[in-house]
Amino acid sequence: MQIDFFEEFPSEETLSKAKLMNGEFLVYIASSTISDFHRHRDMLSRISSNAKAAYWPLLRRSYWVSPFSFPEELEGLYRDLENSSPMDVLIDLELPLLRPALFLKNVPHFLENKKLIRKILGLGHRFLAAVYPATGILSESILRALGIWHPQTESCVMYYTSMIQKPAIIRWMQSAIRRRALLGHRTVGLGCLAPGIFGTEPVITTEGLKRDMDFLTEAGVKRAILFRLGGLDSEFASILCGNKKIALPGSEEKQGICADWD
Repeated sequence: MQIDFFEEFPSEETLSKAKLMNGEFLVYIASSTISDFHRHRDMLSRISSNAKAAYWPLLRRSYWVSPFSFPEELEGLYRDLENSSPMDVLIDLELPLLRPALFLKNVPHFLENKKLIRKILGLGHRFLAAVYPATGILSESILRALGIWHPQTESCVMYYTSMIQKPAIIRWMQSAIRRRALLGHRTVGLGCLAPGIFGTEPVITTEGLKRDMDFLTEAGVKRAILFRLGGLDSEFASILCGNKKIALPGSEEKQGICADWD
């Protein structure tokens, strides 16, 4: 299994955690501009020769990408990506729960923004969409109607068990992940290793992380992306790291990470 990371708050301190990992891996670095991303990309390359940077654009006013974002920010993102060389890009498709006023403020732009997001995802980058889990046709239809489900784009289901209190919801999400894996969608987000933008997200235990990794292996998932790199410590790394050879996507078999979960 390939292990990669998200980093929402890139800095010398958070990116330095990359030194705890072996082998090749990807870090989706949150940045509000391409120039900021390039600065953090260069910082990461100085810290670890094994880590490759990927762009996670965050919008200054809207934060996440959705049809409720400010249209001028989506247009700016489109221009930036249109004028950039092909790279790995995360589009974090989430409703504006951080700024709920955007639901009303930008609803007049909803249809226009939906088309613009599809246009962004049609550019020549290697896109990954972070998405809410869906367990069937009805839930997928609702998410698609909301403009935050794009089946033509590779997606990563957010399965952050540290934030889920009810076992029934975990089982519901697991059924969705198993179904997606059977259909060939085998990337899942795990966490949280550290709080995110809300500041109150519970952190997963080492036992919880091992349990989640066991589940992903059993479900046939091939790639886990951990939220977030800044929370990585020696205990978490000891669960993820190993020395066996694994196959990395798009490359020959080589020394890699997370050997216990291949």
